Amino acid sequence: MATHGGYRLARAPKQITALEVIRAIDGPIVLGELFHGGSLLRSLGSLHGLKKPLKRIHDRILRLLDSVSIRRYAGRYRGRPA
Repeated sequence: MATHGGYRLARAPKQITALEVIRAIDGPIVLGELFHGGSLLRSLGSLHGLKKPLKRIHDRILRLLDSVSIRRYAGRYRGRPA
């Protein structure tokens, strides 16, 4: 914890991805039951063919979040661009 509240980063902002931040706060990012055979997948029934396209979208979202560092956003809260 920082002196006046909040948190300090363990690494430089350019080394921390948006995906890491989201996972640290919310845990693993998954399209829930869809990929784990839960009730949502069972209720889709004939729409089971959506699983592969949605998995590809999910994977692309994860790659995008993993490619964006929080550096560009870090300075905004101090009133200066990062």
